[in-house]
Amino acid sequence: MKSAATTERVAVSIRRDAIWTALDIFLSAGLAFAFRLVIARVLAPHDFGVAAIALSVIAVLQVASDFGLTATLIQKDEARVTPKLVNTTFTASLIISVCMAAVTAFVVAPLAARFYNEPALAPLLMVLAVNLLPSAFTTVSSAMLFRARRFRAVAINKIVCAVTAVLAALVVLLIHPGPWVVVCQAVVSALIVAVGLTMTAGWSFRLALERAHLKEIFGFSSFVLANDLIIALSANSGVFIVGRLIGAGDAGLYSLAVYVTDTIRQALTSITNRVTFVHYSINKYDLSYLRQALISALVWNCRIIFPVMTALICFGPQLAVHFIGPEWSEMGAVMQWLALSAMVLAAGGNTSTLYKALGRPGVDLALLAGSIFALLIPGMILGATMGGLVGVAIATAVTRLINNVVRQVLLDRLIGNVWGAAIKAVARLLLMQIPIVAVWFVGRMIFPRATWVETFIMSLVAAMIYFVLEFPVAFPGQFKKAKFFLRKICTL
Repeated sequence: MKSAATTERVAVSIRRDAIWTALDIFLSAGLAFAFRLVIARVLAPHDFGVAAIALSVIAVLQVASDFGLTATLIQKDEARVTPKLVNTTFTASLIISVCMAAVTAFVVAPLAARFYNEPALAPLLMVLAVNLLPSAFTTVSSAMLFRARRFRAVAINKIVCAVTAVLAALVVLLIHPGPWVVVCQAVVSALIVAVGLTMTAGWSFRLALERAHLKEIFGFSSFVLANDLIIALSANSGVFIVGRLIGAGDAGLYSLAVYVTDTIRQALTSITNRVTFVHYSINKYDLSYLRQALISALVWNCRIIFPVMTALICFGPQLAVHFIGPEWSEMGAVMQWLALSAMVLAAGGNTSTLYKALGRPGVDLALLAGSIFALLIPGMILGATMGGLVGVAIATAVTRLINNVVRQVLLDRLIGNVWGAAIKAVARLLLMQIPIVAVWFVGRMIFPRATWVETFIMSLVAAMIYFVLEFPVAFPGQFKKAKFFLRKICTL
């Protein structure tokens, strides 16, 4: 009875919060994703690559500017989150963000331009340094809103921000097409989201630095910072390595392949990660709850990501060439391997989120560091040297597979056995991809030289088949209601 009650509590609480988070992700990230494809259609791979390198550098620096303080505030017990702690966190974050912006503009920008032999990088990074300035407001406001489970308010702010940023970037695109379009979108987005979240949170920030609170927040946040920095390096290391060893044009091809695959994966998994981190943190002493929530999050990640990535592997290369141009044709094979890599990562669940919520960031940090510095980066360098862009993508997939196995084995020792349930869930969802592959195979036999229209129709058919087969399992209650409603209509 306890197990049933726990399962129901997990499902109801996570599902409610995930609805608004999903709305935020799909609308704001979806709009940004569509606009990025438009930019790729307009820009040459080289210009797109220069912009991608600049955004990758800022992405890593943005993590450093946050300093793990968002996760620290969320993870704290309710009684310990006092106004003094919040104001100390805000002041420390403000100091860090201002220093990071200055270092980016006057040190990182010229060094990056020399390292990649791309003079255009320097002014792009100088302007993108503005992104780091409002970090303190975004950090504390978002943490307070998430603690209050005001996911609806966060979602509305992010959606408004995404729409405004894209509109501003469209104006720049019409006036002066080039890498500055991407910069405009990023800067406007950072500024508007900071203002919106701060106003919504309604917190009256005051400058204060309490020594005791500084020790408290930086004791935990230092681990989170190192953890998040390694994740950011992992996500952007491919662009860094390709840009340095092969060139900015190939960095553009690789970055767009990463954007199409990993950005979709991150957008989808962040729905569960953002919500489950809050729930993991609040219920971190209930191991039964954690096991149920972990498997639930893994199932939903795979349920959504597997079919999308399988469709990208089968139909993606041809559709990509049509929608963004023949000059991007070399991206096809890279995108396929990265889609497979995204499936591997989804199959590992959100164990990193759970480690942070348990207050064990050191374990996660050690696993990440070993995976990135011992496997991923050396593998990418070797892959770029021997196999070019495809070699880098293959190294990513292999590293993620090894990392998943190690993480799952160690996690069993912390919260109990979830290995068997995880394998069973992943295996079932892998089998559910057979209809998608079958549609692609039959379609290729019928249309050996399929046009993009025929390819698109085949992908829609595959998606419909998957939805029909998986809907009864994912939403059993809604499926019963739908059956009852259809029977009632048929009897009329």
